[in-house]
Parts: sequence; structure tokens; C-alpha cells
Amino acid sequence: MSDKLDLILQKLEALETGQNLLKTEINKRFDDLKNTIETQHIENLNSDNFILKSLDDVKESVRFVNHRVADAELELNNIKKVRQ
Repeated sequence: MSDKLDLILQKLEALETGQNLLKTEINKRFDDLKNTIETQHIENLNSDNFILKSLDDVKESVRFVNHRVADAELELNNIKKVRQ
């Protein structure tokens, strides 16, 4: 009877050891995945900031061109008035 109990105890210990190893592996993979996601998130934020900065630069360029066009139109209207 004692041999059977020892065998059951050994099997339970083996199961517990296997469970602990599996838990350790799952935690490691989870941490790796978490680190990868955090890194990608930071890269995405940096990309978003770069895009927003680029859009601001484009908007400023468009405003400048619009002012130049408006100035040119005003000058053309002044020239037309002078010739009439």
C-alpha cells in the first residue's frame, strides 16, 4: 500500500513540476509579448507625431502659397484698374 501511495505522490509531484514549468513558460512568453507590444506602441506614437508634424508643415506651406496667390490676384486686379 505504501508503494502505491509513494507512486501516486511521485506522479502528483511530477504533475506539479510540469505545471510550474508550464506556468513559467507562459509568463515568459507573456512578458515577451508585452514588451513587443510596448515597443510597437512607442514606435506608433513616434510615427503619429512625425505625421502630425509633417501635416502642420504642409498646412503652413499651403497657407503661404494661398497668400502668394491672393497677393498675385490683388496685383492683377490693380493692374487691370490702372489700364482701364
